[in-house]
Amino acid sequence: LETWLTRKPRLTLAVVMKETQLELPKLKIDDPLPQFLLDGRIQRGLLVTELNAEPKPLPVELQVTVATAQGSPARIITHQIAEPVPLDLDLKIAGDVLQTSGTVAINRYDVSFFKKKAFIDHLKIVLDPASDSPGLDGLFVFKDPDYKIQMKLQGTIDRPFYVLESQPVRNSNEILSMILYGKEPDLLDEESQASVDETRAAM
Repeated sequence: LETWLTRKPRLTLAVVMKETQLELPKLKIDDPLPQFLLDGRIQRGLLVTELNAEPKPLPVELQVTVATAQGSPARIITHQIAEPVPLDLDLKIAGDVLQTSGTVAINRYDVSFFKKKAFIDHLKIVLDPASDSPGLDGLFVFKDPDYKIQMKLQGTIDRPFYVLESQPVRNSNEILSMILYGKEPDLLDEESQASVDETRAAM
């Protein structure tokens, strides 16, 4: 804690998380993603006006870093997924009106996507006080013996978008067909082709 006569005191703090487990509230699967700061759905006893009010300056300036120890991600427990999700944190909280920057990331985690085995190579959420919505940087890799299929996730949490890529090269409709049914679109019946089109439109 540093103090001056002509300005607010400054508190510098470094938090390193080791062997940490966090349990998420039981949100519905179709709920919007929780915010990384104040989230009205998991608050108690606060008025809507208080949730939307401009933050008041603190009596001190903060310089706080929060990070998980290298090789020891936090483990997120949720009723939606059987296996805990490993989470790497590298955050900085600064100022007397708190501003958070840094990254929250999932690295190398097995998932099932459209009932097909895949893994998250990385899924990073980038917090920037200058941005209205956190940025996204993700890469999903599908486990397929015949094709190397990847889905890149980009944009922001409010406006995400994806890019499907494969080796050998196929268009997005053909790749979705391989993910959903393990076949080229021209080998599918009408109902399955319609399902691929509907899935692509929903995504």
